[in-house]
Amino acid sequence: MRHRFQVALLPVALLLCLWSDRGATARSAIDTRQPGLVCDTAEQLCYDRVGISLSATRQSFGRYGEDRARRLIARGERGRTFQLSNGVACDVKARTCWDDGWQRRNVAKSLTRHLFGSGSSGGNGGSGTWAGGNQSAICLLRRAGRVVYDGSCELREDNDDRTGLYSAILRNGTRYSFRNDRGRWWISDNSGRRWPVAINDYGQAAVFRWADITLETRQRTYRGGNGSNRSVEDTLRDLFN
Repeated sequence: MRHRFQVALLPVALLLCLWSDRGATARSAIDTRQPGLVCDTAEQLCYDRVGISLSATRQSFGRYGEDRARRLIARGERGRTFQLSNGVACDVKARTCWDDGWQRRNVAKSLTRHLFGSGSSGGNGGSGTWAGGNQSAICLLRRAGRVVYDGSCELREDNDDRTGLYSAILRNGTRYSFRNDRGRWWISDNSGRRWPVAINDYGQAAVFRWADITLETRQRTYRGGNGSNRSVEDTLRDLFN
């Protein structure tokens, strides 16, 4: 009788073991080694605080991962909300991740801080102004040759329904946005005025010139390619992700 009872327990023990292995695999599929970035190896996608990161996806999973990410973005799925293979869900606008997925009751505090920075409090809506965090860059702004700003800034690809929009946000709230309009690049400021802009690629840095203004930008943590033979689109995508 005891022997039959032990045999009957074997399938249960096996199921528990398999379930444990499945959970461990899901946890190990989430890569958070780089600050401000989470990569899901099961889905072959990387996300930063504004959604899907094309440059990080390309670096981690090659062209296959990048092509898949591009297809998602083309369908309007820019990763403003996403769920990782371990069940954790994140909302870019709320700047929060939750352990219990879309039930949104248990904040994943560690991942929220990792992805959105120490300023995230779980539910902060974000506003398109300074977001801080580990993806910050250095910006030097000159007007007529005179330095008017020299300090931290944020470079971001705006993952909304408008494609090809990149923004540099200074800590004083000044925002410059770059967009390709019919093959020509333009820059606009907070007031909505815009000018044609010349862009010079220096790898992890870029220089933007328009009117009498020069904006020099450099990423502190750079994951993109080098500055040789890149299109302007690739330069901005690498620098602003």
